[in-house]
Parts: sequence; C-alpha cells; structure tokens
Amino acid sequence: MSTSTNAPGAIASPRAAGPLYPRATRYFALATAVTVAGFVPSYFARLGKTDAVHHFHGVTATTWMLLLVAQAHLAATRRFSLHRLLGRLSLVVAPALVISGLLVVRVMLEARNGFNRTFGAQLAFIDLTTLAYFAWAYVLAIRHRRNQPLHARWLASTAVIALPPGLARFLANFVPGFGTFESTIHASYAICLAITLLLLRDDAQKGRIRAPYVALGAVLLAHEIGFVAIPHWPWWQALMRSFAAT
Repeated sequence: MSTSTNAPGAIASPRAAGPLYPRATRYFALATAVTVAGFVPSYFARLGKTDAVHHFHGVTATTWMLLLVAQAHLAATRRFSLHRLLGRLSLVVAPALVISGLLVVRVMLEARNGFNRTFGAQLAFIDLTTLAYFAWAYVLAIRHRRNQPLHARWLASTAVIALPPGLARFLANFVPGFGTFESTIHASYAICLAITLLLLRDDAQKGRIRAPYVALGAVLLAHEIGFVAIPHWPWWQALMRSFAAT
C-alpha cells in the first residue's frame, strides 16, 4: 500500500486465505453503538440546540468510528481494493477529528458554568491527551501500513481510547447505580483498562506482546490518575485558563 491509499485497516494482503480479525467488525460496531447511545441525550436528541463546534466534532468522531467498522469488515472479507479506496477518507477524517476535538476543549473551558468550573481542567487533560494519543496512533498505523499486526492494533487502540466519554454517558443514562459523574468516569476507565488487558492477554497467548496495547494501557491509566490528581495541580488549571483565553 502506498501512503495515498492508506487508512484505517488498510493492509497488505497476507498469504493466509482465512478472514482477518473476523470479530473486529462486531467489536467496533459495539463500541460505536455504545458511544452513540451514550451521546443521545446530550447530543443526538438535541441537534437543533447544539453549536457548530460540537457538530463538527460529532460528525468527525462518528465518521471515524463508522470508518473503523467498515474497514474492519472489508479487511475481514478480504476486499482489499475497496478497503484501500475507502481508506483515503481517513486522511481527511483523522486530522479533522483532532482539530474538532481541540475546539471542543476550548469551548468547554470558556463555558464557566458550575460543571466546567469543577471538572473542566480534569476533562481537558483527558481530552487533550486522548487527541495526542489518537494522532500518534494514527501516524504509527500509517507508518506501519505494511506490518498488518501493528497497523491493525494501532487503529484498534484509537477505538478504545475514544470510548470512555460515550461509555461514561451510557452508564449514567442506562445503567442503574451510578450516582455521581465521578463514578461513571472511574467505571468507564475500569472497563477500558479491562478491555486492554484482554487484548494484551490475547497477544501474549499468540506469543508476542506488541507496543500498541501497552501504550494504550499506559495512557488510560494516566487518564485515571490525572482525573484524581488534577484538582491538586494549580499549574495545570492555570495552563487551561490560558488555553481558553488564547
């Protein structure tokens, strides 16, 4: 594959004739469904009351998740020509997602309501490091486009790192027993860390643990620690106020 034809899941055809990652499509579809369901009350059910920045991010993030589903299906069914053709879209979607995410963080920090005054700096830490990881993972996926195991894992990790916001909302809206915002955040990260451990165990059983899921686990753990620690980091809160003011 050349760079011009790469994107999520774009891989060189291996010799084996069986399906590639046959369960990946359903996992990506499940992650997409949970995320969309989680954002129904706060976004999809009130599209007419949402600002352009959040629409920009909603469209790019949803497109990315759907692109992962489509590319996983095309790879699993070995339709590589269509896979590479559709993959070109990621060269637009991935940068747009990062830009839209940065804009959403700034809008959040500018909105000085009670929720954002309490949690804005913590959520900004999570969002900014998520965007940085997403960009890094995407670049490495493209760089390793001829190494199918690395390519697929870097792209799969973008789905897991993006899951906590929608998953936390899903838990708050549809699962009884979550009384506070903090509890849904911690639960969503516990679930994502458990998913990452399962992915690492699967790699270990196949004889080799690769970098993508190790890096994913480290960033998820940093998010969980940061969410707890940032209220005690005045320098970060000052930095976020400066970011909002620029």
